[in-house]
Amino acid sequence: MFAKIAVHARHKLDNTIDFLDILKQLHSCSKEIFLTSQAQNHVEKKYPAVNFADAYDIFVILGGDGSVISVARRMKNFSTPLLPISAGRLGFLAEIPPENFSQACQQIEEKAFTEDKRSLLHVCVTTHDGEQKFFHALNDAVVSQSSVARLVSIKTFIDGEYLTTYRADGLIIATPTGSTAYSLSAGGAIVYPQLHALILTPVCPHSLSHRSLVLPHNKGITAMADDETREPLVLTIDGQVPILLEKGDRVDIKISTDKITFLRLPDEHFFKTIKRKMHWGEELCQEK
Repeated sequence: MFAKIAVHARHKLDNTIDFLDILKQLHSCSKEIFLTSQAQNHVEKKYPAVNFADAYDIFVILGGDGSVISVARRMKNFSTPLLPISAGRLGFLAEIPPENFSQACQQIEEKAFTEDKRSLLHVCVTTHDGEQKFFHALNDAVVSQSSVARLVSIKTFIDGEYLTTYRADGLIIATPTGSTAYSLSAGGAIVYPQLHALILTPVCPHSLSHRSLVLPHNKGITAMADDETREPLVLTIDGQVPILLEKGDRVDIKISTDKITFLRLPDEHFFKTIKRKMHWGEELCQEK
């Protein structure tokens, strides 16, 4: 039995019956169930609202990677483990199919799971007049053009030492979790999630010598607009939160001291997910 379980479901579900079935099973193993406003839209009964500052025994998420990121972005108490249930298309965070939830519930009650701890980015924006704003990201932080599609010039420093000025469509700073997201599309490497690292990937760089760079977790990255950049840039947190960067604003990024915890079942592992989502090995199977 669990004392408190939080539940989130994405705004649009292909099959609400799966969600209602999951809720029914959760009622059999928890005293209290709390729903986000998006999840509440799929039920008639009124449930208490999730408070992202509170601790829960489990946070069940029905959706794709975007839903997981949405929950992680709003969390203020990182002691709550996440249990993502897959209801999306291409994604690497939600691994359990809805039809396997009953088995998953039983395995969790029996504590037949492992804790998969993932790094977060700590992002600090310092404006030209000294004001500071703080964010955390599970996947990535991206600096890019705010309006028209054109090259931007982004001065980049590692631990205060000048690295280079990227002339590109943008610059991605990703966690190992985010290495399979936008960074992968931009030519970055797939990095094993438990590695302690930062991935620095330019988007469509003007210079072919600018490649994706993997850095140790204890390095700090600073990015700002080059003096020649005329239009404002935009910083996007996990593809969901845009922050306009004026001239003279600075973005400092490092690995956070906080971590997000996912519950993984015995038959779940990163390579199995990668192979399934990216269809690795299917050609050989078809040939045989």
